Amino acid sequence: MSIRAVEQAIRHGREVIQDYHFIDGEWRTRYFLIDPVIRALGWKTESPWELDIEEQYREGRIDYVLYDSNGEPVILIEAKALGKLNVKLQGKQTDDERQLARYMRGLKKGYGVLTDGWEWHIFDAGKQKGRLRFKHKASINIRSGGLRNTARTLSNELGKSKWWKPGNSK
Repeated sequence: MSIRAVEQAIRHGREVIQDYHFIDGEWRTRYFLIDPVIRALGWKTESPWELDIEEQYREGRIDYVLYDSNGEPVILIEAKALGKLNVKLQGKQTDDERQLARYMRGLKKGYGVLTDGWEWHIFDAGKQKGRLRFKHKASINIRSGGLRNTARTLSNELGKSKWWKPGNSK
């Protein structure tokens, strides 16, 4: 994973939207916008040891489960169709935030992510006094954010190298 690879994935997403204007539905959003970013972050989308898609997980079917080198889930990503993401970050949780919080209940460590390919909202899955801490960690907008800073934030928070330790891998 390199910052340049993440920058290229962001550029690609920007070009797709600018040229096509018709990214409708969740599967197109995932294919054209989310998958390239996940790959640029170093995750092998074809490796079942690193990533599952449409995984039956806890209380539903999560779009992506990313695993650390010990096989523990560390990042849960819930994808929404482009423009259909509903996140408030304050006050009463939206349906999208509640859905992700339900999935995150089983995480021992790591993050939950809500994204529509443009906006990426990262939540911490830590525990506080024995209860899930659904705490907002970062929001990234790849449509309007500065390219280098956006790529760096995504890399620092969701990059495979943060979670995958050499010597433990399958």
